[in-house]
Amino acid sequence: MKTYILIFVSLFVTFNLSFAQKANKVKHSFPGIENWEKVIEKATLENKYIMVDLSTEWCSWCKVMDKQHFNDPEILSLMQPKLNSYMLDAEKDRVGQLLKLKFGVAAYPSFLFFTPQGEYLETWCGAMPKEYWIQYVKDSIDQVPMARPGIPSGLKFQWPDFVQNELKANFKNSTPSSEELSNFFAKCDYKTFVDFNVCRFYPRDIPDSLLNTMLLDKQWLDNNYGADIATDLLQTSIIWKAYAQIQDTNWTKSWSYMNQYQKNFPQNKWELFNVKLFYYTTKLEVDSLVQLGLQYPDFVYDYTAIELVEFICKHGKTESHFKQAELWNLAELKNSTNFTLAKFQAQLKYKQSDFIEAQKWAKIAIELAEKEGVELTKEDEILKAIFVQNNAVGNG
Repeated sequence: MKTYILIFVSLFVTFNLSFAQKANKVKHSFPGIENWEKVIEKATLENKYIMVDLSTEWCSWCKVMDKQHFNDPEILSLMQPKLNSYMLDAEKDRVGQLLKLKFGVAAYPSFLFFTPQGEYLETWCGAMPKEYWIQYVKDSIDQVPMARPGIPSGLKFQWPDFVQNELKANFKNSTPSSEELSNFFAKCDYKTFVDFNVCRFYPRDIPDSLLNTMLLDKQWLDNNYGADIATDLLQTSIIWKAYAQIQDTNWTKSWSYMNQYQKNFPQNKWELFNVKLFYYTTKLEVDSLVQLGLQYPDFVYDYTAIELVEFICKHGKTESHFKQAELWNLAELKNSTNFTLAKFQAQLKYKQSDFIEAQKWAKIAIELAEKEGVELTKEDEILKAIFVQNNAVGNG
């Protein structure tokens, strides 16, 4: 039997859980699970993937998915040949409780997908439009299984009261107090209790001392909870702390978090690029921002060129600033000429004292604004000023 199954069975024994289930009192689109091994045997025999819909009684969107999508003939005609589907209550059903803990489910509905052999693939969280669900069923379940070892043997399963309240309130209007979080983190023991999964709900609030301990325990967390969950929590905690410190203009502390992120997760350059982008724009460091863009040209041209150009138009001071911004803007203009890019081009040319080009692009921008139905703001009035001013110079 697969290692995954052995781990799963041991977890059931650890928590004194039984595979046997009572029949669901509420009639759902999909059956419950009486025996996990039989679920896998059936899926393997039929060569179908496994989907488990984790829901709760109080979740309104769970009911929408259940009553509408999972009773839609078009959706079912796509799902049934590919998936053996099941529905479990994540709070009352014992197997549902275990799946919630094992796979880090914190919101509902959550849809867990497995290979026919029971190997975890991924979780889709939240209700979604019909077309999205159809596209997912068509294209997205044939993936490489993800290692998810589960939880340490003997771990005690007990959520703090404030988490129970948040879960029941669907994480709305039930934020724990600073005192509640401080008391929890002070006693956090993720090697004995489910505290690691609780930390995943509040990554920005994790104290630095506890965060550093988790980083030292990273291999243990990977082995016992899964590398994807452990990595996600640690990355999220560090990066959110960095953003928070930047917002508070605590530059030294924010930079220390960025260094910590780079040291522990050097492969994730995109996230680090974004937090540095926020850092430099908040500090109005144009030179540093230009150097960042030159260091990561793929990130600029694929995602952030317009943001960088707009920032330099407002805060640039030197000709080199404006020339670099123009290079980025011209690259975007080759792909698409629109009002925003034309406006930037007019401003950049004006700042470089190329008044003829500035006038040309101002005229283009004004025409595109009318064509695109864009109402010029007070900030955009500079376009008219450039156009009128240069016409006056030309007529003189």
